[in-house]
Amino acid sequence: EVVFAFSALENQLATHLCQAINDRTDEPGLIILHGMQFRQRVELFDRLGRALLVAFDDDLTRPANGLFGPLVAELREVGELRNQVVHANWGSIDAEGFAFVKTVMTPKGLHENRLQVDEKSLNSLVARIGAAIGQFDAYEQARDDLMVLLRSRG
Repeated sequence: EVVFAFSALENQLATHLCQAINDRTDEPGLIILHGMQFRQRVELFDRLGRALLVAFDDDLTRPANGLFGPLVAELREVGELRNQVVHANWGSIDAEGFAFVKTVMTPKGLHENRLQVDEKSLNSLVARIGAAIGQFDAYEQARDDLMVLLRSRG
């Protein structure tokens, strides 16, 4: 279910990027996005979105601008959580529902990162991904409204 929900978010991001790159055809966007991982697509989305919002930094951009930063942060976070779930060592789940994700070096030495992968946690992640899709919808609507206003300015 996590992968299914995340796929919908990933496709929404790809579609948005393709339209931002060229609003007449998806082909240039698909060529650019080919082989890019989700994290790279989020960074491209961040750069393109900031360029638009900075270029028109006035009262018109405020609604889209207010939604943009939190959306980018949430895309990064759910992308990281999805990767942890998918790449967790599911054979290492303990009695509390935690699975080994990776070993990291900290100033205090080696540390094991573990992620809770019980049903409740996974359902919570699915809901969070669904909320991110809703955030994306709200941003796209604000961005579309902004584009209409900018076009009417002449």
